[in-house]
Amino acid sequence: MRDAILLTMLVIWAAAPQKTQPTRDFHWNWRESKELVASTDSLATSQEIKEPERAGLIDALAKQFKSYPRPTEYAAKTRVKLIDLNGDGIPEAICQATNDESCSPTGNCSFWIYEKSGAGYKLILSNRAVQTFTIQNSQASGYHDLVLGMHGSATERSLTVFRFRDGHYRRTDCYDANWTSLGKDGEYHDLKEPRITRGSCS
Repeated sequence: MRDAILLTMLVIWAAAPQKTQPTRDFHWNWRESKELVASTDSLATSQEIKEPERAGLIDALAKQFKSYPRPTEYAAKTRVKLIDLNGDGIPEAICQATNDESCSPTGNCSFWIYEKSGAGYKLILSNRAVQTFTIQNSQASGYHDLVLGMHGSATERSLTVFRFRDGHYRRTDCYDANWTSLGKDGEYHDLKEPRITRGSCS
């Protein structure tokens, strides 16, 4: 009887979803977060990108705005930053929309990452609501992990971890960062460092 109970418990434990990363092992420095919508470097005016790469990236981004009347115009106004995420010497293009239709009032905007592929660009990450991004020291398949931050309120931010696998960045973990804490006095107090808790990826 005892062996049967132990076997049942092992089966239940094995079937239960396992956390991929404990909160204590999640390292995120909010001071290193980058925000493209605060910059003025659009794809049309960027000095980092030369022709014909600029035209190729505009063509790739225009597909994201195909439901708009002037997709190429929207693509050209997209903010862009070139960062080498895999150390191959060819930087990836980190892009973020700035138009009202693609951004929320709180500053969360559509966000994409493209890598150079032949004569064009290949989409390797797409997310609909991003305010900030952070490049992690950890890597998968040679690409740095990324943490995308979504603005929730003045004191809260949702964090999503993306790891590279099978040719694309894929969501692996979700956390919440909170800069306030409920004290024993029943009042909320500001924190110098955010309290990180596991969030929902739904």
